[in-house]
Amino acid sequence: MKIHKSTFILIGFCLVTLLFSCKDEALDIRGDFPYTVTVDSLPRQILVDNQLPLRLTVNVGGNFTDAKFTLDYVLREGRGELKTDQGVVIASGKSISVKPGAVNLIYTPTSIDKTDMFFTVRDNFGQEQKQEVTFEPVANAPAFNFVVQTVSGVETISRLQSQEYSFYLRQQEFYLKDQVYQLTFSCSNNFDGTLTVNGQTWRQGDLIPITYDQVKDTNFTFRGTYKPIEPAVGNYTITFTCTDKFGVSKSQAKPITVN
Repeated sequence: MKIHKSTFILIGFCLVTLLFSCKDEALDIRGDFPYTVTVDSLPRQILVDNQLPLRLTVNVGGNFTDAKFTLDYVLREGRGELKTDQGVVIASGKSISVKPGAVNLIYTPTSIDKTDMFFTVRDNFGQEQKQEVTFEPVANAPAFNFVVQTVSGVETISRLQSQEYSFYLRQQEFYLKDQVYQLTFSCSNNFDGTLTVNGQTWRQGDLIPITYDQVKDTNFTFRGTYKPIEPAVGNYTITFTCTDKFGVSKSQAKPITVN
């Protein structure tokens, strides 16, 4: 039987196509794709015996069908304890299995010695990525910044209006787990009013809770709306005071004229 030349060409084309298809499939399921490891930004200082959240991220690309990852760390300087966010303690020099994506850890320094940790993430194909983490544990929390500004820039309102204030609250380069500040306000010359913060209305002397994580996520600012209570016409000052959990306070007074 005579086979036409075009038939050979077609068969050859199919074989080449099949060969490249198999090659592409092999590439898709290979495990040794490159990956990177990043660490979220950290404060330069942390209070001794306070927990510091650490987030490492294993950034992968491709189909990691067969890839397995482990993480280990070496505490080269300092003293402290590292554990997972599930409470499992990780000894220095030991490794744990991790998955691609976020790896949430918690470190608690137990001395004021400089902390220097070295993390290594390895896969089962012999690839590895390293990250170094350093910071300074301190015995006492540093002072925080507290600034109050009138949003409108005008200190005069009518007795039917409200005055909005912007509060800047920041613990510079420092992290305190579960830090909650207490904000209070008071009016001079027996004047009175209310302050609305986060949708809740407060009176003079009330302790208004402000969490550090809350202000950290809003660029270290929050707002409050002051509304005078009748009789409210006159000139006076409103003093805002912020106190941290160690009892350290900072105050700012803002003048106000109500017509």
